[in-house]
Amino acid sequence: MAASVTGDTPILIKERDGRVRLLPIAEVVDRYYAPGEEGVEKPADFMALGLVPRHDPRGNHALLFGHSAFVPVRGVFRHRVNEIYEIEFAGGTIRATGNHSVFVRTRQGLVTKAVAELQPGDVLVALPYKVNRTSRARAVRAHRFPQAFSMELPLYEEPEEIRAAYEWAVAAPLPQAAVAAALGVSQTTSSKWRRGLHLPRSLSRVTSRHALPEKVPVTPELCRLLGYFAADGYSRKEVVFSLGADEHEEIEDIRRLMREIFGLEPDRIREEPGQAIHLVYPSKPLADFFARHVGRTAWNKHVPAFLFEAPFEYFVEFLRGYARGDGYIDARGKLEITSVNRQLILELHWLCRMHGLNSYISTFRARAGRRIAGGKPLPATRAYRLGLGRWDNPLLPGWQRENSRAHLPVIRSVRRIPYDGYVYDLCGCQYEAFFGGETPILLHNTNRPDILDPALLRPGRFDRRVILDRPDVKGREAIFRVHLRGKPLDDDVDVSVLARATPGFVGADIANVVNEAAILAARKNKKKISMKDFEEAIEKVIAGPERKSRIITEREKRIIAYHEAGHAVVAYYLPNCDPIHKVTIIPRGMAGGYTLALPQEDRTLWTRSKFLDDMAMALGGRAAEEIVFGDITTGAAEDLERVTELARAMVTRYGMSEKLGPMVFGKKEELIFLGKEIAEQRDYSDAVAQEIDAEVRRLVMEAYERAKRILTEHRDKLEAVAQKLIEMETLDAETFRAIMEGRLPPEPKAPEAPGPSPQPAAPQPSAPTPGTGPAPVPVPA
Repeated sequence: MAASVTGDTPILIKERDGRVRLLPIAEVVDRYYAPGEEGVEKPADFMALGLVPRHDPRGNHALLFGHSAFVPVRGVFRHRVNEIYEIEFAGGTIRATGNHSVFVRTRQGLVTKAVAELQPGDVLVALPYKVNRTSRARAVRAHRFPQAFSMELPLYEEPEEIRAAYEWAVAAPLPQAAVAAALGVSQTTSSKWRRGLHLPRSLSRVTSRHALPEKVPVTPELCRLLGYFAADGYSRKEVVFSLGADEHEEIEDIRRLMREIFGLEPDRIREEPGQAIHLVYPSKPLADFFARHVGRTAWNKHVPAFLFEAPFEYFVEFLRGYARGDGYIDARGKLEITSVNRQLILELHWLCRMHGLNSYISTFRARAGRRIAGGKPLPATRAYRLGLGRWDNPLLPGWQRENSRAHLPVIRSVRRIPYDGYVYDLCGCQYEAFFGGETPILLHNTNRPDILDPALLRPGRFDRRVILDRPDVKGREAIFRVHLRGKPLDDDVDVSVLARATPGFVGADIANVVNEAAILAARKNKKKISMKDFEEAIEKVIAGPERKSRIITEREKRIIAYHEAGHAVVAYYLPNCDPIHKVTIIPRGMAGGYTLALPQEDRTLWTRSKFLDDMAMALGGRAAEEIVFGDITTGAAEDLERVTELARAMVTRYGMSEKLGPMVFGKKEELIFLGKEIAEQRDYSDAVAQEIDAEVRRLVMEAYERAKRILTEHRDKLEAVAQKLIEMETLDAETFRAIMEGRLPPEPKAPEAPGPSPQPAAPQPSAPTPGTGPAPVPVPA
């Protein structure tokens, strides 16, 4: 467990609220530890940029680079050491302990190697991963960004506590004097709020000098404007763009973008003859908007967080706007961008690499006395330069990604140096892989017992192993009671029902559910936490937060409704599928909708018939699309991946193939450490491999035909469920059963009355979303 990197190593994480941030690993990990605490793994509640491997078409089961993606992190770890290794490679430097392992490239695929065993000439694995084909074309494997992207940004930021206080003041059955005293405002203010004459200043639009839109759609043009602001703007109580007097094209472009996006013209244009022009937009809400997404001044600028999940054209436009202010393209086509803000350059560097561009960073000392846009002389400082060669510069006319040059991160030197401080690690990532470093390098770590020093396992030392399994229903009930102490609960809360509704949850998941339920109750200004709050919290932990602001067309809404109805109807008619708990077309997390099936009891053994029914259910969405629309969409991508993995496991791991018999093929669990291949050891012939592929294909296609047959026979039920989903957006278990049984669905319950806000539980770190054991897993669209 001692394999770790130094605290200044950048990693890219996605927080629970969906924000993507590039932070030093120490800043991420230290928040889980008390001062002086070390040597103990702590549960984590975020995702990190990791690896999704690619299937080996040759059937060798080697670990091949597929693409990067955000993967759950089980825990974090830190401890103190007195020496580290510094690895210098073409593209950067990374520092780690000698027993840390990193991925290196070989002809057989990706393998791991201990840092202490690395040699000059070894090739690390970095983003982007470029593969030379037998032809002249090159494949570039990097991050997989969504092709469809739709987002709106609220222009005004309403503090939740002020909104809650205002709503309470209006609805509270108390005298005005009591309300004013409780909130610390005057009685006149309280009276005007109640009579609807005024709003709190931070909620009011009247105080704004300009009529601004409530929300702004994210477009490539907005990204270019934000790029201009990152290079040449600052915000206080106004938004100011400062450009050189000769930058006529950029000035006109900024004015046009501000006019088209926000409907604003500059109130003032300050000119300094022969030096600079300042476009001034005096709007505090607009200034706050730019500050939230880019920063206020040069020293705290950053890349908008949504760019880490936006398609390529959005990033290119941001880069274009930023490069026009702080960059230049030389005669050879090389782009260089300069800034005193290291964080901004690092974020741009990671984004370039994630999009398959081979960027680089250099550092230099900026001389004293230089001026920006005719401003005051500046002192000497360290500056950072981001570079993109001609073949990696997307701003050049006619640029093509396929022409990008492959620069391999070849190790130049490895040296051991003294070090006194903490080193850090992420535990339990998928494939034990995550990206870290100024240039993103694929790092590896494991805490499996088979790689521990045998001396630690000798009799008389640590010769006893304690297995900590997931708690059963009684254990979960006991854990719920621990975390519910001191919480104001409504009379309808039944702890035993909560325990049965959370199979597969561990203690950290349950703590997360309790905390989320308290937060939901507080947002509704309720005095007590109700059962409905807990149900919504459980769904949030399993599938992510609701995204009601996501805009989808009516056609997409119909497709998602039929897709989810297909899952639910197939599950209803299959005896081994878990009962449907909820069907919704409201997006959660990255899914457009989902069908949630909860088991009625904990399960430790899984039958072949259960697997076959689950496969048919997972394919019900795609089958419904084909039956109703005569076409298929990408909404079933995750379903197909799960079904294929399950079918292959049935054949190769569980001996559930009638043709191949009760045999295990390959040694999937043997992920070898320290320089050996990370792969399944193939112990069967090419002919058997073909039979395995044929059996997997047969199982998947039989499940698909079974799903189509059920939906064709019960087309009326599919239509009824889909139409009700389009109407109500969410169906609970009772409503779904009523539709399937031909009864009238029950009337929707009236919303709960709000009350004064309770205090939410202190946030506690949680484990990743359960799904590795017999946990309830939603089927997303």
